[in-house]
Amino acid sequence: MSSPGSDEINNTSESTFLYQNEDDFDNTILTPDFLEFNEFKEHDIFLSLPTPRKSSTLKLHSTNLDSSPPKSSNSFAKMEKLANCSTFSGYSQDNAQKFLSEFKSYALLHDLRDFDGKKVAAFHLHLKGPALTWFNTLSERSKESWNPLKFRKSQQLEDFHSQILEKGNLLHKPDHEVLARFIEGLPEKMAFFVRAGQPADLSAALTSAKMAETCGYREKIFENAVSTSPPEQQSDISNLRF
Repeated sequence: MSSPGSDEINNTSESTFLYQNEDDFDNTILTPDFLEFNEFKEHDIFLSLPTPRKSSTLKLHSTNLDSSPPKSSNSFAKMEKLANCSTFSGYSQDNAQKFLSEFKSYALLHDLRDFDGKKVAAFHLHLKGPALTWFNTLSERSKESWNPLKFRKSQQLEDFHSQILEKGNLLHKPDHEVLARFIEGLPEKMAFFVRAGQPADLSAALTSAKMAETCGYREKIFENAVSTSPPEQQSDISNLRF
């Protein structure tokens, strides 16, 4: 009968005999089946995701952007400048012809026709001072259309001015008297308009008178107009009438 100590020695020697080298251990214990069974498998996160039932499309909301170049502010500024029209007061320093030319462009730009009252209304709004006072004295009938206010090309007013000036020079009259005689020779309402403008000289008075004539503000044609050759009894400038 063997003792316990001898059994342990026998077992140890048997183990040493069975697995004397590492290759023997691998061949006996680490078999393919053993390795496959004890292999640590990594968790596949994609396998845990549920299979989508139907595909979904992500819609992108696009914003329609204006790709056109920005409008130039210069063109707007130019148009805004064209849309404005200066006012006219009828004073000696005001240029009536320049105002009328500018107002003509203003009316064309805003499509103001001669046959309606819009052009007359716009003309009214651009008058102030003596010119506005003069306009307010016109009859309502003359304000119904622009046609009566149109410029009438006539040399009669210029002729009257020239003859007054010539006669004043011949008689050596002072400028203020020549100016007074010129205004007195005008029709009453036209003379009122010229006086309201307080012309500084004869040239300024002619400008104001032409403004009144341009707007059709004439009560009558020339009466007692001066002839080319002065009459015998016409010894003073006061005999010259318009």
